[in-house]
Amino acid sequence: FNKELITKFKDKFSKKTSDQIPVLGIDFSHHYVRISQLDKSGESWVLSKFASRVIESSIKDSEALEIEQVRVIKELLKENNFNTDKCAVSLPITAAIVKVVKIPLLKDAELKQAVENGSLWESSIQLPSELSEYSVFWQVVSKNEVKNEMSILFVASKKNEINKTVDLLSRAGLDALVVD
Repeated sequence: FNKELITKFKDKFSKKTSDQIPVLGIDFSHHYVRISQLDKSGESWVLSKFASRVIESSIKDSEALEIEQVRVIKELLKENNFNTDKCAVSLPITAAIVKVVKIPLLKDAELKQAVENGSLWESSIQLPSELSEYSVFWQVVSKNEVKNEMSILFVASKKNEINKTVDLLSRAGLDALVVD
């Protein structure tokens, strides 16, 4: 068999399944759990199911709260017949560092290098912990050649918080998608 043909065959079928599988959106806090299911319909995603439940607000212990969140998620999944275990989850903005950083205008290659070696964030952002403890997302927001400056949106979430959330969803039987 031709390896190229086999690769094309695998790519075609793996893309079809990953592009068309439903996905759950999970949103939870100390007081509620919300689950929505999105299904692919043509080129659009359509909300096909939604469920929500309030969590007892008297639970203060973080371990007890996690146990209750897992229980409620499992209950909602079963009661509402969600038909996928693939999910995306929102992280609270209070668990992230979000800043717009103004720096001197850099060429794309210079910017890429500064991000890769960490020097950009070390010189422009004061983080409470080491940079290696964070998952960082960034995007150029604007460039001003006249002022010779650019603005970059910087978002950093603690890796241990992300892992804690993914673990909670895993205990509820879900497969969380982490997008970097």
